[in-house]
Amino acid sequence: MRKGIFVFIIVTIAFLAGAAGADWVWVKDTGNDLFAVQMLSATNGWAVGLGGRIWHYTGSDWVQVTSPTTRDLNDVCMLSATDGWAVGNNGVILRYNGSSWLTVTSPTTTHLTCVDFGAAGDGWAAGNNGVLIRYVGVNWGTVAGPTSRNINGLDMTSVTQGWLVSNNGEICAFYGGAWHDQTSPTNRNLKAVAMASASSGFAVGNNQNICLYDLGDWSLMYQGSATYGLNAVCYAGASEAWAMGVAGIAMHYRNNAWSSTLVPLGRTLYGVSFSSVYDGWAVGQGGAFYHYTSSSDVAPTTLGRVKALFR
Repeated sequence: MRKGIFVFIIVTIAFLAGAAGADWVWVKDTGNDLFAVQMLSATNGWAVGLGGRIWHYTGSDWVQVTSPTTRDLNDVCMLSATDGWAVGNNGVILRYNGSSWLTVTSPTTTHLTCVDFGAAGDGWAAGNNGVLIRYVGVNWGTVAGPTSRNINGLDMTSVTQGWLVSNNGEICAFYGGAWHDQTSPTNRNLKAVAMASASSGFAVGNNQNICLYDLGDWSLMYQGSATYGLNAVCYAGASEAWAMGVAGIAMHYRNNAWSSTLVPLGRTLYGVSFSSVYDGWAVGQGGAFYHYTSSSDVAPTTLGRVKALFR
């Protein structure tokens, strides 16, 4: 009798120890694809997607909020808890004022796929056919872009420096007040870019390509299966990152190497964002929300720049 009780206790402890590790957990499907997510903290985040749908996380659940558009929303960029932007199809631009989302006059009717700000009063949005627009203080205006290809990802490290990626592996850098083509290590479509700093970052895309920016050059760090194209990438900390993609692939960069797993149910993932190394969310097909938590990370590292980008 005592031996049976002892075994039960050991098994129970082993199970709880496993549960205390780290994993992606499916939370719910909302029925309509979600294309981007951004977490301001572990208890405050936003997600956008098909038909203009907007979801807000306040620490306990994701709740749909009123949207002023039915156009697909492809990206969201939150500057603070009371200031944020979202962009989407037919050039739609929305702004959050702390209480509601409002439509803002757009200089384009071309689909916008990505948006990011170097500072509160200086931001960029980009999209199909190389469309590029800029916000400086008051209004959005069209800017001559460096490419005619579809721009899929954008990350501004400051008002004077940033990156964009597009189809056919094109990579462009913003510096000296203009956009410049960079030597790319791939000709596969790149879907997203995330920079840890002005001198370090990742770009991801088709064929599970992962490109590394380091010491002023881009190199192909990883190439996998065409089945698992990557749609989104973000930093969880200064030296930790995640990339998400087709059929539920989740790739984790840690200790200078990438490892991969599949999320439950295998939903295709379009967006990912972390508030710290041990807490993050991914969104995707069918309006799926996935939550990552890890109690094994003893302390949060400095949060890197987060991007969750285009399908």
